[in-house]
Amino acid sequence: MSNSYNRSVVTVNPLLSTFPANEINIQPYWIVILELIVLQFCQRIWHHFTYNTWFTTLEIAGLIKIFQKNPTDLNSTNQPASLPTDETINNSPSNTSNSNVDITADRYRLTKLLNMIAIDYFDAVNCLLILGHAIWYCVIQSTCIVSSSSVATPWNCYNAFGYRLFNYVFVSYCTTALNCVYKTYIQGYKEVIKTDAERGSFRWLIHYASLIIIMVGLVFVTCLILPFFLTNVLPMFVIYIWMSVIYLGTSSYLIFSGFTAYDDIEELRQAKQLPNDKPPDNENCCSFLFSLEEMPKVALSMLLAFLITTFPILLSIFFNYTQYFYYGDGYLKSIDDDYNSRDTSQYFSLLQNSSKQILHSVLNFV
Repeated sequence: MSNSYNRSVVTVNPLLSTFPANEINIQPYWIVILELIVLQFCQRIWHHFTYNTWFTTLEIAGLIKIFQKNPTDLNSTNQPASLPTDETINNSPSNTSNSNVDITADRYRLTKLLNMIAIDYFDAVNCLLILGHAIWYCVIQSTCIVSSSSVATPWNCYNAFGYRLFNYVFVSYCTTALNCVYKTYIQGYKEVIKTDAERGSFRWLIHYASLIIIMVGLVFVTCLILPFFLTNVLPMFVIYIWMSVIYLGTSSYLIFSGFTAYDDIEELRQAKQLPNDKPPDNENCCSFLFSLEEMPKVALSMLLAFLITTFPILLSIFFNYTQYFYYGDGYLKSIDDDYNSRDTSQYFSLLQNSSKQILHSVLNFV
């Protein structure tokens, strides 16, 4: 069974009419966003049960950078014996200056944040799923290369392979890779490799098996994606640079607007001489020692993490434009044809008739 996309779209992009529906199906972008939300939700659930926080890894990364006021703070957190406790912070002597109390609280907070940056089983499971999905597409790609179809040229097969990778693997790969790279950077590769488990024990085997899966998965998928990034994404990033400018400009506007609104609320509160809110409980306010005055910084960290996480979607869009631009479509017409190819009803129609496509979608959501 062949795909039955809009005729004008198929005329420009022969890939959509050449390959069977159970091998290629184009997701609407709202489904890509939904998949990203599910992945974020799963990560928050994991962090809640593992570290008693609802923040994602990238949000924690932003908080570390924002609240790391002194360069020595990060190094001082590597000495657990001298770390303060809740009692030493709350019951500090009266002759201690406020600045010293703030530094002590900041070190304690950085310690709690840094303890949540660790390569764990969640990263290994994500890498395993991404690796399995990529290998599956490699198997499908082998059938395209040996196909006797006149349309299955090397160039078309190359683009079809990239089309699948960037629409079904790329976004989740970027999120997982960013998390693993940042955790390794913060911990140091020696700390990542080291384990306290007894050599040869079950925990020892699981730890190193997880590290091998992560390393093999990220390296393998990176090698698959890199050629397409150079031949497809990078040229479209330059050609459609205005889209990136709008994305980054809108993001900056939201950030500055948020701080402006917060300042206006503070001025109104002070003008009316409203009483200050009670300081939040140390253990219940975002699981950290964040005061109400610091909430805008926490919100900034969450917004930055959201922008970093969603930017790969824009990069995948750039790849998709090449599937029309490189086949002779116009500058703006490529945008229109890519949008028309992502019809929701068409997507679900093909999905209902292909168990393989259902499995592809399930792998994306988990």
